[in-house]
Amino acid sequence: MYLASVLEVATPLVLAALGCLLTVRAGMDNIGIEGMMLGGAFAGAAVSTTIFGPWGGLAVAALAGLALALLLAWSHLSLGADFVLAGIAVNLLAAGGTATFLFAINKSKDKGANALESNPLPTVHLSFLDGVPVLKALAALSPITWATLVLAPVVVYLYFHSRPGIWIRAVGGNAPAVVEAGISPTRVKWLAMSISGVFAGLAGAQLSLATTHTFVRDMTQGRGFIALAAVYLGLKHPIGTIIAATAFGMCQALTILLQARTSIPTDPLTAFPYVVTVLALGIAGLRSLRRPSATVA
Repeated sequence: MYLASVLEVATPLVLAALGCLLTVRAGMDNIGIEGMMLGGAFAGAAVSTTIFGPWGGLAVAALAGLALALLLAWSHLSLGADFVLAGIAVNLLAAGGTATFLFAINKSKDKGANALESNPLPTVHLSFLDGVPVLKALAALSPITWATLVLAPVVVYLYFHSRPGIWIRAVGGNAPAVVEAGISPTRVKWLAMSISGVFAGLAGAQLSLATTHTFVRDMTQGRGFIALAAVYLGLKHPIGTIIAATAFGMCQALTILLQARTSIPTDPLTAFPYVVTVLALGIAGLRSLRRPSATVA
């Protein structure tokens, strides 16, 4: 059960972290990833209860993340807004907008204003794993989790061996060389931001359509920032980013397990993944500060 829980909990972190990696390597720290995930989570839950069902909700969740990503890219690349401030604005827009729509939907249904039940995605059942002692827990996972297991190595390959991947890395590392090659850095940044938005929307859908089967206000709870932190802990490398995001997922899954099987107070357990994040970033920061001094010596 713990292995299956790790995969389910790590799925939104890995998806969001891979999206953040592309924007970071294109020269943009995607602070707005939190809002994109939240928008995707709400859109997925809201649409899943309509005639379009959970698969329609999944598609709309990806579109919601894309829309917020394009809004952030437009404000920064076209209007010249500060990227960090624009990202914070996107987060506030998503938080306020989802809360407003949540209240409006629940009011029309005469329900409480705090949660919205979703029509969950069906699990992908692999019957041949039922008899395997360790892997039998993986016999029924969400389709987003299975898609992430396939998508992650594909992204790693394309990151190093496709033209868009090379362009994204070049824009963040040497933009003048990209211009000399006849490629527009702005277009590459639009591309990176668009992919990041789709990944964030799918990550949000995992939360509302698979992990919890409901949407609640601010349900992302800082996962977008953890995903961004995973990029730096992974040294801006796709494999390192995936490992870091999965490690954070392991911490969150352990928190859930301890809450269910122990009498430890809830608040310290809830804070545990975020404390680990802060400590990991602090260690990474100290490591980066020591490198120049070692080089000079």
